[in-house]
Amino acid sequence: MALSWIDNAIIWAGIIVTTIVGMYFSKYSNSVDGFFVAGRKMTFPLVLASMLASWHGISFYLWLPGAVYSMGWGGWVVTCGIFCVIDMAMGYFFAFKARMVGQYTVPDMFGKAFGKKAQLVSGIAYFLYMGVFASAEVLAIALVLNFVFGMSTSLAIILSAAFVVVYCFTAGQYAVFITDFIQYLLMVLGLACLCFFCFGSVMGEGNTALVAKLAEVWRDPLQFTPISNYSTTQVIGFSITGLGAIMSPLYFSRAFSAKTAKIARDGILSSLYAMVSHDWMLMIIGIASVVLLGTSGMENAEQATLYLSAHVLPVGICGIVFAALVSAGLSTVNSSFIAGASNLGRDIYQKFINPKATQKQIVNVGRIGIVFQAVLTVVISLFADSLVHLSYLIGQVSQPIFIVPILAIFFHRKPKTLPACFLSMGLGAAFSVTWLLLGEPNLFGIPMAAGMFGIIGSAIGYFVGNCFGTKHPDVWEAMRRGELAAE
Repeated sequence: MALSWIDNAIIWAGIIVTTIVGMYFSKYSNSVDGFFVAGRKMTFPLVLASMLASWHGISFYLWLPGAVYSMGWGGWVVTCGIFCVIDMAMGYFFAFKARMVGQYTVPDMFGKAFGKKAQLVSGIAYFLYMGVFASAEVLAIALVLNFVFGMSTSLAIILSAAFVVVYCFTAGQYAVFITDFIQYLLMVLGLACLCFFCFGSVMGEGNTALVAKLAEVWRDPLQFTPISNYSTTQVIGFSITGLGAIMSPLYFSRAFSAKTAKIARDGILSSLYAMVSHDWMLMIIGIASVVLLGTSGMENAEQATLYLSAHVLPVGICGIVFAALVSAGLSTVNSSFIAGASNLGRDIYQKFINPKATQKQIVNVGRIGIVFQAVLTVVISLFADSLVHLSYLIGQVSQPIFIVPILAIFFHRKPKTLPACFLSMGLGAAFSVTWLLLGEPNLFGIPMAAGMFGIIGSAIGYFVGNCFGTKHPDVWEAMRRGELAAE
């Protein structure tokens, strides 16, 4: 669907302005601190805006309205509801504690808790995970470019990844945080405009017409229920996917980059309230797309937000909304690639390959990692059939690898061993992948999502593995005794 030249100009202007600002602040990205943790200078407003811009990427803005459009309002409850609960736990507890440790990456904490080799293994795993995680965002950006410019989704995926590589090569984390602030303002303005015009258009239909249109599209009575017609296994699976906040480097990088532990906690926690409001707006957008667009003329339900924007928004404002969507995607992919770059540069190269590496060498290795991640992202995106399915699969495989070891670091206040980490990560991956390949069957009559089965295997591996090997002191006890200094 073609937009006006004014809307197209606004979209390109948003991308250009973001690029110029990022290039300007790239001067702060020549050191390890500047490139990976923004010099630990992030104030409350920057942590707040950056968290919102990165965690709620463009995939949320497309898949949630699409899920509501096709599955009923339960599409929001099932695919996103658990995120709200986990996000709050992350803001109240994990961010504050992580900043107290004062490291650069999540694998840094693995190394402190389980031993040096755990940092290497988890660094490799997180490096790959960040490339996989970004694939959903790149696919979402491609759906926007396909809608606006009519280019093929494959070409749009490649162009999106290429742009992010060039940007991250020069920008670094400090520049990403600054541009996140701009991108968040665009997102808020865009969402508010879309909801305002949707509300006016829907109310103009009248209550009778509104109910009739909903009944026309949501023909299954279950679509009017909190879990729609999702199976119990899918509900469990999406809940497991929602645990991603606890292991996400996007969260932890904000905590590590904040000036103090209090700023980390307050900034991330405050962002959660805005996230919940975003989610409700996305549900409104999904319902409005049902009422105003019906069932015809939409090839992909995950483009419901795009069709709706072009349908109800006046020229100019439509361009702002699309610019906001693209900005949301770029923000998340930028942050993902920078996080992965820190895993390669610090956790792998500096710690195990070249301990005497200069800061410039570490940053350059991280930049090489960005290219590798981009290739991985493109390959996965090209073979994905939908945003929701891709995000579901990523969650089912990744959460069992990382969740148990991270929870153990924070809550199991006992000495830990290297085998506990290795067995937990390995069995978590093996169990979840096996269960996915089997089609997620019931286990002794109990619905069993692949992620849940993987977490069970991971927990078994952790407690069995912790019976063997050299015990490493508990991180928090070591900090209390002054034996572990923050970096």
